Amino acid sequence: MQTGRLLRQPVNVTDRFVGSNNVGRFSPDGELLAYVSDRRGWRQQAVVIRSLKTGEERELAHELQRVRGPSWRPDGASLLVRGLDDRGRDGYFDLDVSTGQTRPLTDIPDPGAWGLTFTPDGTQILYRGDREDRQSLFSYSVADGSVHALPGVFPGGRFSLSPDGQWIGGLQRRSNAAGLPPRAA
Repeated sequence: MQTGRLLRQPVNVTDRFVGSNNVGRFSPDGELLAYVSDRRGWRQQAVVIRSLKTGEERELAHELQRVRGPSWRPDGASLLVRGLDDRGRDGYFDLDVSTGQTRPLTDIPDPGAWGLTFTPDGTQILYRGDREDRQSLFSYSVADGSVHALPGVFPGGRFSLSPDGQWIGGLQRRSNAAGLPPRAA
């Protein structure tokens, strides 16, 4: 990555269920990869943990449907996923990577929330959402469930939190006056 050149050709992480796997996220220690697989059908996705050292994969047993995510907790013990519980409620769940047990994490008040990311200390979840007719970045307190809009203008686009939690980077696509995609200068 330092030179901007590929050091070797990319390889598939797994040769199982190719075309059904998506949304991979590396664990905080870089030893595991969690991904969602449609191998059981679109209603009952598998959440798979793959060891990058051994190549061993294990499917977490869980009862959620239509799983989306995942996002690792900073301690690596669980994943934040979105899905439907056994009562059909859409929400966010803490999925234990050892046991597959789920527990509702929060009722984030923004149904269109996306890009959920834990702060490095695990006390806050940052996400994009719509509130009061505006898109913005929000911070959700894991301890008390309070939600606060972050200061600044974040009208759409993707964001990323720095590893130390001190900076938020954003990417937004805009078109020029002619309505054409922007070009690199």
